Amino acid sequence: KLYLNDYAIDGISPKSTAYLELAKTLRSQRVPLHGMGFQGHLDLQYPLPIDAPENLARFDRIGMETAFTEVDVRYFLPGDTYKNAGQVGSFNTLLQACLLTPRCVMFTLWGFTDKYSWIPNFSNGLQGEATPLDANLQPKPAYRGLQQVLALANGARDRDR
Repeated sequence: KLYLNDYAIDGISPKSTAYLELAKTLRSQRVPLHGMGFQGHLDLQYPLPIDAPENLARFDRIGMETAFTEVDVRYFLPGDTYKNAGQVGSFNTLLQACLLTPRCVMFTLWGFTDKYSWIPNFSNGLQGEATPLDANLQPKPAYRGLQQVLALANGARDRDR
């Protein structure tokens, strides 16, 4: 399947709108474009894309699949309770957006443990702890938050059957 994929397009913005228009143009020209990938590299120093569900819905309405392809949530070190809470909310916002979008087909983390994360090298060691497991492979609050969102979604799905 052919997907467009980029970073900083999780929310509604000029960049994500340009991708929506590009997708419409390509599909009208019979390009076999199947979906849009949202990399989801979030950083707590920037606003949370709380409009991610509405953004994914725009692509859903034109018949495209959507996917979060590289989700991580970084922050300036050291971590603390406030930053952990922000990370939980950020991961959960994107996961909920995917779960609420009928054609969202994938939610992929960009690494599962801080031990092997790309963030410290990218930020010269200033940022990190961007994944749901710490460097010792122990669950962080973000891990438990993702578990809770998935458990609630499964419970709702089971009730709807």
